[in-house]
Amino acid sequence: MPFDKGKFVSDFTESGMEEAQAELLAENQAVMLGQLASKQDLEDMRTGFLAEQVGLSHEIDGKIDEATSAVRREVNEQIQKTRLLIDDVQIDVRKTEAHLEGVMKTGFQTIDRKFSVLAVSNTTIILAVMGFMAFLFRG
Repeated sequence: MPFDKGKFVSDFTESGMEEAQAELLAENQAVMLGQLASKQDLEDMRTGFLAEQVGLSHEIDGKIDEATSAVRREVNEQIQKTRLLIDDVQIDVRKTEAHLEGVMKTGFQTIDRKFSVLAVSNTTIILAVMGFMAFLFRG
């Protein structure tokens, strides 16, 4: 709604204000009203804000996509490194198993030889004792 400077001045002069004062007040009122934003100004600002919001939204989406891709790459690299470490550990386990099997085989062979020697010794002692007992009973 446009400002009616003449009506403004006449309303104040009819109420007893001097015309010069009413005109000065009307002039100041017109300047102040001219500085207020119009509906179109507000609509233009709203449109600008919406456009800026869309731009920021796209920018944020792009940054989120970049960060997501970077995290995925890092996770995939760590998975690959972990798989390589697991492979290394499995190789070490197989080597250790083979070594332990060799040690156990050697140990069991040593025990078998000692039992064989012990069995021969026991057999020899038993035969000697039996021979001695046979000698004692003949005599």
